[in-house]
Amino acid sequence: MRGRPSASGPVRALFAVTVALAALAAPVMPVAPRLGVQSTGIISAGGPPVAAGKATNIIVYLMRGSKLAPAVRPGLPGHPYLGLTQLGVPVTSEERRKGLRTEVPRDWEMHIRQDGEPGELTVDLIEEPARGDGGFSHWSRAALAQLACTAETVPGVERVVLAGLPNKRHDYWTTVTCEDFDDLLV
Repeated sequence: MRGRPSASGPVRALFAVTVALAALAAPVMPVAPRLGVQSTGIISAGGPPVAAGKATNIIVYLMRGSKLAPAVRPGLPGHPYLGLTQLGVPVTSEERRKGLRTEVPRDWEMHIRQDGEPGELTVDLIEEPARGDGGFSHWSRAALAQLACTAETVPGVERVVLAGLPNKRHDYWTTVTCEDFDDLLV
């Protein structure tokens, strides 16, 4: 008889063992429903993630000559005090072309917290050790004006309590408002 050769003897036994092992190794689908897991169809994961937060622009007060001038910078959602920390950042090239600069010393770190009275924002000023002499440098009046006026652009902030800055009373607490620097406003 012509056609497909038939396997016999050891070949047939080897084939039978191989089929049996393959059947044991294959996953058994009917087991899952008995364990309480219901099969589902294909579920879509949705579209790609999209940032939904709206970043509003922030106002940072910089110096132009001897006067304060507002500058608009992009904000970040969830960071209402970004403008204050931006004061220690060098001005952008566009701001520099407009004659703007910052007087806020870069060797100071600001920790901002709203834990005082309503309308009050506390800014802890910590001098960085980069100066090497361990002494406190005094902020210029222009730098304090930048800080106070920029802080008051945040909704609800009416005054700033500066902690860590030496003052005339030597108690390291100073309260400033933008109104204290009316003479510097453009």
